[in-house]
Amino acid sequence: MKRSARMLFMAFVAVFSLSLTHVSAEARPRKGRPAAVKVDRAKLAREAYYGGDVKRAFTLAAMAGERWIAGLSAFRLGRPSEAQTFFQAVAGDPKQDGWQRAAAAFWAARSATVAGSHDQAAEFLQLAAAAPHTFYGMIAERQLTLNGAQTAEVDPIARLIRASYSGPALTAPRGFDMPALEPVGGFTIDRAMVYALVKQESRFDPTAVSPAGAVGLMQLMPAAAARAAGDDKLLADNTPLFDPAFNLRVGQDYFTWLMDRGLQNRDLLRAVAAYNGGPGTLIKAAEKLGADCDSLLLIESLPAQETRNYVEKVMANYWTYRKMMGGENHTLDALARGEKLADASLDKWSFSAQSPWAAAQSIDSILIGSQQ
Repeated sequence: MKRSARMLFMAFVAVFSLSLTHVSAEARPRKGRPAAVKVDRAKLAREAYYGGDVKRAFTLAAMAGERWIAGLSAFRLGRPSEAQTFFQAVAGDPKQDGWQRAAAAFWAARSATVAGSHDQAAEFLQLAAAAPHTFYGMIAERQLTLNGAQTAEVDPIARLIRASYSGPALTAPRGFDMPALEPVGGFTIDRAMVYALVKQESRFDPTAVSPAGAVGLMQLMPAAAARAAGDDKLLADNTPLFDPAFNLRVGQDYFTWLMDRGLQNRDLLRAVAAYNGGPGTLIKAAEKLGADCDSLLLIESLPAQETRNYVEKVMANYWTYRKMMGGENHTLDALARGEKLADASLDKWSFSAQSPWAAAQSIDSILIGSQQ
């Protein structure tokens, strides 16, 4: 009896061991056949698009439901009707924020225009203009105005932008403060751009320091500041950059330096992008698109989302501050007309042939001047 029980137990152990061996063998990948991995096609589509492989980006994005990338890819591939479909889907998605929906509606309008569907284009422009505080909403609102269409003006910034073509300066809308800014030597670039940059960079806090080490009102990196000011002392000691007047002056010189470094016709969109992401990234993206690329498509083809968002926010700030200061927004007009660039000269920017600072001028003398 004991022997029978023992034999039965041994048989059970043998069967159980075989079952474990069977499961383990099935669980292990067979030699030469790697285990299946989940493919993130949406991520691959984004990487392909921003890397310049537009055909692959379109295929992957369409498969993954990455509608924004699919739309941009289709537009660049000369397939505007397909692009319109993808952009329309994003514009109608309530899960997207107002900035993204306005952008998608504008690009749907742009695609429809290329496809010859002008009535549909007007409808999409109306949708984009419903968010008139956004970058693309401002362009769409102005485009409709230039085309003779009527748009609602329930938003205070919408009234501000529209009034910039027919009336005097209005009071500041909510969120657009205008504290006194007094750079050493005054404003050497458009005053509205300085306010636009400072609002986005530091929210007017002269003590601001970013995790990356950018300092002061215009969030200057010491290396960039040293280049703009012509003084390597800033590499070792960034203390002067906390002086508001000095920071504003160096920031303006750096912005001018960027505009003079291969940025086509002093295009404001390119300059703002370079201020955030550096000129190298911008130039590489432009090379992928071709020297004749338009600024809007270039900005949407930059690999860093932070820079893409930054350009939209700063330019929206700039156009708003321009009106608050009594100026006209001819760069906005240019983009609304479909021109490829937002040339700073359209807004009557003037540039000195040479910075009022001599390259050898010391930081100490500049700081003394800022305190007088």
